Amino acid sequence: MSSNQRVSLGGLADALNGIIEEYSDEVIRDLPETTKAVGKTCVKTLKAEAKAAGIGGTKYVGSFRSKETRNDSRATTVTVYSSKYQLAHLLEHGHVVRNRPGGRIVGMARAFPHWAEAEEKASEELEKKIKMKISGES
Repeated sequence: MSSNQRVSLGGLADALNGIIEEYSDEVIRDLPETTKAVGKTCVKTLKAEAKAAGIGGTKYVGSFRSKETRNDSRATTVTVYSSKYQLAHLLEHGHVVRNRPGGRIVGMARAFPHWAEAEEKASEELEKKIKMKISGES
């Protein structure tokens, strides 16, 4: 609808709904690609943080992946994961150390919270990019 088009008072609601729907479709159209890009950036961040902390080794760092797990007309979900998920959990949260399987507890391995930090950065980046899309800055 052009900005100088006249609308009767009775058709005002329909005209506004049309404008809002056109705007929301325009904003939503690019969000799946933005979400996928943020997922890939999150994987890169995870790899960098794990390498910098010296944890897990090359096989663990190479196991980070992202994939689109949901994509419909109003939502896109990207999941970032490690194929070595057991090791990821132990490194993220720490774990008990035993002298033998099922044996006496001899200590606690420290935690390396690299997943939580990467998730926080990705959430902030996605929010920032969505706000930019809505405001029309990009």
